Amino acid sequence: MDLLKTILVYMSMVFAASVQNAPDPAALPAYNQPTPTPYVQEATNTPAPTATPKPTPVPTIDITPNPEYKTIRVGDNGEDVRAMQEKLAQYGYYEGELDGRFGNQTRRAVEAFQYQHGLSVDGIAGERTLTVLYESGEVRMAPSKETPAPQETASLRAALTPTPPAEETVAPAGTFAPVETVAPTQATAPTESPAPTSSPTPTAAPTQTPVPEFLPMEGMSIRLEGASEALSLPAADGGEARALAPYAYGESLYLPLLEILKAAGINIISSSTVEADECAFVLGDAIYRLSYTEDQAGNPTGLKVFKNNQPQVMPGRDIRRVEDVIYLPAECVEGLLGVTAVVDEGQKAVIVTLPQAVE
Repeated sequence: MDLLKTILVYMSMVFAASVQNAPDPAALPAYNQPTPTPYVQEATNTPAPTATPKPTPVPTIDITPNPEYKTIRVGDNGEDVRAMQEKLAQYGYYEGELDGRFGNQTRRAVEAFQYQHGLSVDGIAGERTLTVLYESGEVRMAPSKETPAPQETASLRAALTPTPPAEETVAPAGTFAPVETVAPTQATAPTESPAPTSSPTPTAAPTQTPVPEFLPMEGMSIRLEGASEALSLPAADGGEARALAPYAYGESLYLPLLEILKAAGINIISSSTVEADECAFVLGDAIYRLSYTEDQAGNPTGLKVFKNNQPQVMPGRDIRRVEDVIYLPAECVEGLLGVTAVVDEGQKAVIVTLPQAVE
């Protein structure tokens, strides 16, 4: 027990002496901590993202929708669909059969037409789409779908074809070719042959489609079927009667419908207002009414045809005026009124036949 106490006293004295002899912390040398080396990441040349070009919006044709058009869509059948197919085919949008059925092929043609004219692409032929198709004079042709591959020219083919090396003639073994003695001649500078130059092939200028003119058919007259005399306008102010001539616009035939009806003895009721000019008549077993307006230049435009007070879908709404005579396309007259016209080259006349009334 005394030994244990003695050991504890000894250890306490040793600890106290070590604490007293410890150096002052302020006197210790400063420890310089090394500055960490910054981590440098190698820069890589990352290409800037390429902006995807936005498609140029197709300009929209400014035209007021005609509310008289009936909306047609997938599943509809009839003459309205067939007339629309004919018009779409005329401008290169429809390539199928003119069957009067609104199927997927017709829908795709309508969508392509709507896109090319800045319309809402929904495949439904509504008032605005049909108004642009039938009444606008700014209808755009369908774009070409195929680009012809470049043809290989003869000069290009010759340049790309490698020339085979000339064959070297080797003398047979054991023979010696005779040595020909050539007299020394004065050295002359080699003459360089000029490199053949290929003349560029002239590029043909693009052929522009001539714009058709609305002109009378020279030497042609208009006659009703069974009549011997040609149609003419009555004399004015004691002058002579003037013969009526058919007109042509490109390959389309134009006829003076109202003058033909008057010559056939059909009574025509005409009216003129600030909004429109109208005329009504009975043909066959139906009552027809024609209506049109005038543009700022005084030319007739916006032709509308009603049969028994029902608006008709027309293959074309072009209307022309020559002096005081109104001309309509023969295809329009035949499709809506049943009036047929045949060009007789032998008689130099257009023979017109009117439909008969149903008894």
